[in-house]
Amino acid sequence: MTWTGLYWRSTNPTGRSFFFDALDACSEHGVNAKVHRDHEDSVLVSEMSVEMIVNVDIEPWDMQDYMMKRAFDIVFAGVGLLGLSPVIVGIAVALKLDDGGSVLYSQERTAVFGETFPVYKFRSMVENAEEKIGAKISEEDSGGVDPRVTSVGRILRQAHFDEIPQLWSVLQGDMSVVGPRPERPALDLDIQTGVAAWQKRWFVKPGLTGPAQVSGVTGTDPMEKLRYNIE
Repeated sequence: MTWTGLYWRSTNPTGRSFFFDALDACSEHGVNAKVHRDHEDSVLVSEMSVEMIVNVDIEPWDMQDYMMKRAFDIVFAGVGLLGLSPVIVGIAVALKLDDGGSVLYSQERTAVFGETFPVYKFRSMVENAEEKIGAKISEEDSGGVDPRVTSVGRILRQAHFDEIPQLWSVLQGDMSVVGPRPERPALDLDIQTGVAAWQKRWFVKPGLTGPAQVSGVTGTDPMEKLRYNIE
């Protein structure tokens, strides 16, 4: 997708401010801003009229690459859901027998360009675990013990079986198989205050796994996680 349409009139001080603000925003979010080739020698020159001067490529995907990746996601998710159907039924039964609570739970997660989408998981914590304390990173991410995690949930987390329902999100197109793990919006905002480049992750569709996950980097180390995500 190419966004073509930042306009600026050099004789307008407000326009000048908007132009620099736009360039600053592009830089902050990791977007390459390019001067239009017809005006590369006259940017900010007073006699320049209203012209297109910035062409921002916010999704630098070749269409063939995009189609191949999407096809892979669909095949992977479809085969995964079908092949794991006996496991899915077994997990649902185990969760019901454990405490009689719900089998699935959903959370809003940050998607491409900061939008949100619902992500589904098998419930691994007690019901309404974050109702009183709000969103927080599980102590298990740093090697501790999280008292909110149920006995069945602990097994699911260790085997990563709690993530299986996210194959449905991949099938729908909200997620990809490979990409940065989607964070909860509240945690995203918290991390952004200390990691200025964190939003660069938003230019790639979130995924089930990626370099950060296979390298054992968790949410307790956002700078290191971001380095892998950007890579």
